[in-house]
Amino acid sequence: QRVQRLLNSHYQLASDITRHQGNFSTAWIYANNAVRVTRLLTINDFLSVALYRRGYTSLEWAFFGDNILRGIMNRKPDKKRLESAISDFEEALPSARPQLKGAIWLEMSRAQGILQNALMGLSLVNQAADMVDVGSSLGDPLEQILLEGALNGLSEGMYLLGKSATFIALRRTTTAIDLLDDLDALKNGKGIARNQSRRIAYADLLRAEASLSAKDYMT
Repeated sequence: QRVQRLLNSHYQLASDITRHQGNFSTAWIYANNAVRVTRLLTINDFLSVALYRRGYTSLEWAFFGDNILRGIMNRKPDKKRLESAISDFEEALPSARPQLKGAIWLEMSRAQGILQNALMGLSLVNQAADMVDVGSSLGDPLEQILLEGALNGLSEGMYLLGKSATFIALRRTTTAIDLLDDLDALKNGKGIARNQSRRIAYADLLRAEASLSAKDYMT
């Protein structure tokens, strides 16, 4: 099991790195290898995270496409990859720890938002709210990532970030901007930490996307 755990952490890290580089096909292969390894481990907590990461990779791939490195996004999201992502999320849910479950519901809501399934997307967002800060964080950062899917789990800031992405997908940009304002106003460690530069950049991108959609060219 020790070797399989090491392989799982390697594949998940490699999937994250290659996904951040925009190489979604390679990222999916690494994420799929993590799923295969964790199935052999027969530890449901690890399998849930691996399925979540594979689903998240499929969701990003569906949205951005294969040519993002050349600055070309999909004109329309790939519906088959969206459905594949939702399938992985659904399989991951039963054994997921509480904060991971909330993160999964958030990504499912975004996927449903992209598909313009508004009622389902909004229902999933509301379910995710109940998982914010539920349970306790693990002492080992690596275990935290491998069992909760993220180092900081589902904080209030991460929830607002995910919720705003769903509302943008649903074309409710004014509400999304209000949510991002709420995110900026969070204090006492509830928001996005300054050292989480990638998430801060993501929040800025969401605000820009929402502002452009709302024809607010001054924000």
